[in-house]
Amino acid sequence: MTEKLIKELYKDIEDAAELHLQAILELQRIQSLVYPIDDPIKRPIGVALAELEDKFHKIHDKWCED
Repeated sequence: MTEKLIKELYKDIEDAAELHLQAILELQRIQSLVYPIDDPIKRPIGVALAELEDKFHKIHDKWCED
């Protein structure tokens, strides 16, 4: 792979990661309108979003190490 192609792929991954995070934040915002913020146990979508966000950060951190 050429350096230019690697940079383009990295930029595409960064863009996808940013869109992914924006989607998570928007879903969390919508969820907070539906359920009280202080009631996380009864928020299965919120719990799933938190797990998804945690996985995203692990993948992002691993990617940044390389």
